[in-house]
Amino acid sequence: MRTTARATNSRYRRVTVIVAAILLVGSVATSAEPPTPSAPPEGVPAFDIPLGSCLVDEVVALKSTFVRGVATSAVDVASEHGMENAETVVGAAGELSAVANRISASMEVISQYDPTFGIAGIAPMMPAQGAIRDTLFGLVVWHESVTGKSRDTATELERVIRALGDLGNRSLRMGRDINRGTEPVAGDGGVDYVRVAENTASVMNAVAELNLVAAEAESAAVELEQIVWAIRDGRGVTKGSRVDEEWEAVQSATSEVRRLTSRISPAVTTLQGSNATFIGLMRAVDGMSRQVELIESLEEDARRMKRLPWEAMRTDIAVVEPLKVDVIIPAEADGSYPQAALDEIKTLLQPVVESNRLLAERAIEYATTQVAMHEDRIISTYRSVVGYADAATDRDRESAREQVDVLLRTNMQLQTALVSARSAREWYAIGRSHQMSGYCSENEALIAYKNVWLHALNAGAAAQRALQEAGA
Repeated sequence: MRTTARATNSRYRRVTVIVAAILLVGSVATSAEPPTPSAPPEGVPAFDIPLGSCLVDEVVALKSTFVRGVATSAVDVASEHGMENAETVVGAAGELSAVANRISASMEVISQYDPTFGIAGIAPMMPAQGAIRDTLFGLVVWHESVTGKSRDTATELERVIRALGDLGNRSLRMGRDINRGTEPVAGDGGVDYVRVAENTASVMNAVAELNLVAAEAESAAVELEQIVWAIRDGRGVTKGSRVDEEWEAVQSATSEVRRLTSRISPAVTTLQGSNATFIGLMRAVDGMSRQVELIESLEEDARRMKRLPWEAMRTDIAVVEPLKVDVIIPAEADGSYPQAALDEIKTLLQPVVESNRLLAERAIEYATTQVAMHEDRIISTYRSVVGYADAATDRDRESAREQVDVLLRTNMQLQTALVSARSAREWYAIGRSHQMSGYCSENEALIAYKNVWLHALNAGAAAQRALQEAGA
């Protein structure tokens, strides 16, 4: 009696442990993320999802909202906010060129008063034994000593003045390129976004070169100041003379060069930031435009249905994530773009997510229906195989149902189809949750909806293979 009770209690405890373990596993499985689907093999898909014209039109309209909104916002900001910085940069570039010309003009005046430019140790004289011939701004001068510092001073002066002149010309050329690149570009339907993006890229190149020019001009101005001070402190320049006054004008001009380069650098940095943001925005516009063109170009079948390649479901991911990480977040951090414009662009991400939700919803609807229909056919086939009959006895019908259940559970393709269909629904719920979270969760929602689409494709293909396995 006690032995029987202990055995009974032991069996009860084992059953309790097993039930608890099953509940625990079920709880973990419920809270865990559903499996990530694998992509279908390349080539003609074994199963696809037909899209009606109304759904396609709605998806295209939502994605087009993103394209138009982002493009318009980008162009508006580039033409208003960006132009302000561009005008600062272009204006400073023009002034830099003018100051370089003023320096060259002062050097011409100095040469008229003193062809040696006041450099000690140089004299315009006839060739003498041991003299070294050199040129200074087109004039022939003769060094009295090859070992003195006069020759080095003349050489450096000539090099720096010519460098500043060249930098002035380059800055003027870059300014003109920036001006041309920031002009509005009109197309047949309004703004030619492609041309605008191309022009902005050319502006970026010109701005980058102008930044280098400004840095080189700053360095050249420092060198020139040092040379001028050395000349004015030498024996060849009389204090208060006309030559000394011109040298003072040169020094003043070099200070102005340094002032202009200090203006150019921050304006260039801001312009580069806003232009980099603009280019990133236009890159997103281009990617989504290609997606729209792809969907619109899909051929219709006899029932006016279109089939979307599964790769299209990851295109939006490749657009949205870089747009947020590489464009919006840096622009907010450095303040190179108006916050109101960035906030508007953030709201335009939602139509993209909604368009993919509609596609995911259609995928679940169609795939799960197909799986259910195939399962019904398989059950009917298996009932015929085991000889199920409604007129049979209850015991025979129950036995037949048990045999059918075994056949269904051992049809691995059918089980795969059922698991994939369930996973598609679970991923859809995850996508909806992320979508309702708003900004910062768009990419997670898009990934979830892509997984819905892939699970739906896999479910449908597995259901078709299950029919073949069952001989239905």
